[in-house]
Amino acid sequence: MSRLLFVLIPERGHLHPYLGPAQHLRARGHEVHVYAEGPVGPWLASHGLPHWPGEGGEGGEGGEAGERHAGAAFSAQVRDPAWLHGWIERMLLDGIDAQVARIEAVMERLRPDGLVLDPMVYAGAIAAHRQGRPWAAVSNSLNPVLPDDLDSALLRTVAQLAPRRAAIFARHGLAPRFRGCDLLSDALTVCFSSPQVAGPAPAGVHLVGASLPVGPREPQSGVDWAASGERPRVLMSLGSQVYHQPRMFQVAAAALRELGAHLIASVGELHPDAIGPCPPGSVLRPFLPQLEVLPHVDAMITHGGANSVMEALAHEVPLLVSPICNDQFHQAELLRRRGLARVVDLHTARPAEVRAALEELLHPAARRRLAGCLPRDGALRCAELLERWIARAPR
Repeated sequence: MSRLLFVLIPERGHLHPYLGPAQHLRARGHEVHVYAEGPVGPWLASHGLPHWPGEGGEGGEGGEAGERHAGAAFSAQVRDPAWLHGWIERMLLDGIDAQVARIEAVMERLRPDGLVLDPMVYAGAIAAHRQGRPWAAVSNSLNPVLPDDLDSALLRTVAQLAPRRAAIFARHGLAPRFRGCDLLSDALTVCFSSPQVAGPAPAGVHLVGASLPVGPREPQSGVDWAASGERPRVLMSLGSQVYHQPRMFQVAAAALRELGAHLIASVGELHPDAIGPCPPGSVLRPFLPQLEVLPHVDAMITHGGANSVMEALAHEVPLLVSPICNDQFHQAELLRRRGLARVVDLHTARPAEVRAALEELLHPAARRRLAGCLPRDGALRCAELLERWIARAPR
């Protein structure tokens, strides 16, 4: 059996898709460790996964120790194009050499047979190359399958950063391929999507379906989902980072009041008073475990984070997507092209427009359109691909 080191970004959307594959690999007798430079040890430990370098590890997404990428201030900052450009550059490129050294130190202690990378952790590929270890790329986004005609602010930023990125890798004798923000592996690149959602896979990219964990991912909410009667329920979640969006919640709540539907919302630190009157029977919590809630709702309003989108599609839950920043616009556009979601800007839309979109999504035909569009066994299929890859990789 093999020892694998997953090298990940310590943010919820960058961790959750890897839990299922790690669980399946462990069940098949492999040893799995997780390198993530942030305070995620307790969550990993709750799923039996050792955490490196531990809670004293430096940095996190963005590369700056102590910098918080969530809440009201961060939600406002990402709407400033100049600030967002700088943050993306820091996140992707700053401090890579120092991070390579930290990853190598863990590799020297752990002696993994191979590395499984979040493809945005470029330091992982460099460390693997320097240590003579194989690496595979497992994406938590749609970066590996973005079509050539897609345009976005994020892709324009990445194009501007490409020369600096190439120079960093060239210093280590590497010239890898990229798609969007993601580093692609010639040995194995996995994407948690399907041809029905993303179109045909480019050469070398495996579309495996949604990555769902084995068992609950978080403690359950305690909500009695059988208690609210026959009125439709709409889940609204804007992720774990840019969730502080009062206007988006306000217009959604107003539309749902007119529809007589329940609002089930994960609002983070946003106070319910900032949202205004909600439909009777609504549930607003700082956090709701998404995989618990999805089987009990009739539609979902989302910012378009890849993990949220794929989990909803796997449960055949119709989507209203209102992207806020970065690759959220990629998910929104690809789903729009394939007729798998309604895209509405909740920063500018009026309640009547949102109500009309939700009425369409709450019609039974909307759920029927999603039937079978995204297989639910992506975590197992990813684990099987990783198992075959590491079995034939040079040691």
